[in-house]
Amino acid sequence: MAQQNALTAELIKQWEKEPNSHQKLTLLCNLNDYYPDGTFPILDDDIKKLLLSHILDTWTSVSEQIRFHQLQFLRIILRDKNSSDLDTDDTEESKYEPIKIVLESEKCLVNLLFNSAKARALFQMAPFGRLVSRIHSISAIYGGVSTLSVGYEYLAEWSVDKVEELLLYDLKIAFITTALIQKIRNDCVNDTDKTTVFLNLLVYSLEKVPALMACKYMFDMDTSGKCADACARIVKCVNLDLETKQNAVNLLSVLTSAVPSLCPKVETNEISDTSVAMEGFDMSFLNSLLHVFEVQIDKYEKKQIIIEFLGTFLTILSHLCSEHKAARRFCRMKILPPLTGDDVRRRPEEGGSFRNKMVRLMSSTSRYGEMTAEILFVLCKRSVCRLMKYCGFGHSAGLLANYGFLGQATTAQRRPSDSEDSETEEYKRVEEKVNPVTGSIPPPEQLGEWRRQLESMSDEQREYEMMKLVDCMDKLMHGVIKPGVVGEDGELRQAKHVAELIKDVKTENESDDD
Repeated sequence: MAQQNALTAELIKQWEKEPNSHQKLTLLCNLNDYYPDGTFPILDDDIKKLLLSHILDTWTSVSEQIRFHQLQFLRIILRDKNSSDLDTDDTEESKYEPIKIVLESEKCLVNLLFNSAKARALFQMAPFGRLVSRIHSISAIYGGVSTLSVGYEYLAEWSVDKVEELLLYDLKIAFITTALIQKIRNDCVNDTDKTTVFLNLLVYSLEKVPALMACKYMFDMDTSGKCADACARIVKCVNLDLETKQNAVNLLSVLTSAVPSLCPKVETNEISDTSVAMEGFDMSFLNSLLHVFEVQIDKYEKKQIIIEFLGTFLTILSHLCSEHKAARRFCRMKILPPLTGDDVRRRPEEGGSFRNKMVRLMSSTSRYGEMTAEILFVLCKRSVCRLMKYCGFGHSAGLLANYGFLGQATTAQRRPSDSEDSETEEYKRVEEKVNPVTGSIPPPEQLGEWRRQLESMSDEQREYEMMKLVDCMDKLMHGVIKPGVVGEDGELRQAKHVAELIKDVKTENESDDD
């Protein structure tokens, strides 16, 4: 509190007379050190406006050191959303400022544009065009162009690290403005030159930072084919980290119409020993996507990321499994391989296989649990018996109830294809021992405990437990326990007709031999 009280109108007016005073530099350094990331001083609007006016009026007359510390303090002030009314104008950029001044100015602009609608309104005019022009000039370097565009020759004197840092902040500004300004978004969608700048950056990027922010920018755009191809290359690249790949997947989740094209048909002579193919289709993208997805599930289970990070993977897989037959079969091979005897000696949610992880994710109470269940149901050929075999009735009941298939859990006949590619000879030998509710074979000690409990009961106790079961079944048969639906007012009410339970059930044109 003492630090922010040190800045007064009288002091700023004194600085007007001595803009390069040592006392001014010392106070600015102390103020900048006093506020850690995310904090800012509570200053009167008059003080803020007076300080901004002083910075602009004395810009050319103060030393580079004071100019830098003034910008640092301005950046701290601009963290405050209440600073958004500071007077701003559209001034032509200064092309020959020192490197650290340019980068600190970029940081100020990031905070200002994020918090100020007035600044964004000015920025959507000429400044955004100049921003895209500079991004284009820098990104061309990644494409092997050695000559910088006219007006950006000064960047040739910068080190590679500093140019990349400038590009990072330029992309942050592009991301903020396209996310918050509808007009800029629409202009970029309709202006293929602007969109191509960022697509080329995705293609040319070999480092983490530019590709990461370019993905975030493109997330604001409604583009398709070329952008999807660039994102697929990022997902398949072994040299990029998970954060960059996650952002590429985030972008692909809004380009679902272009996703099936990422698993194209390939000629037999184009398939090599190192290729990943399924029925004549290139599955290298899907194979990489599933690998990244499994790694992210592991991180989620260790509480290193939130479940929303997995939602975009589920969106893409859901679309692919519904629209691309070969991709669906590839996912089935990876996620739900044929069951073995060892697989059913533990519960479906226990273990480290892809199936085990998906069943655990399926048990989530969020909508992502429902999405996972739907994907598994599609991979099980929409067969109730097959879903119960892989996941157990306990995990499948919610999905089956939502689809109106719960009654089929006990009445559905097994299809001829239910055992095709889903069980081994070893599994068939132990199939009769599998508890359909848990999807696993009860351990011998548990069976022995159940047997001892039953044998220890008197005839009267057994009869009592049996009558309790009969009573529950009677209530189900005669409607004492009734199905419910959500009414128009959002409250739960009794279903009036079975049609209400199945009206939202999706239909799929999938054959048993899929």
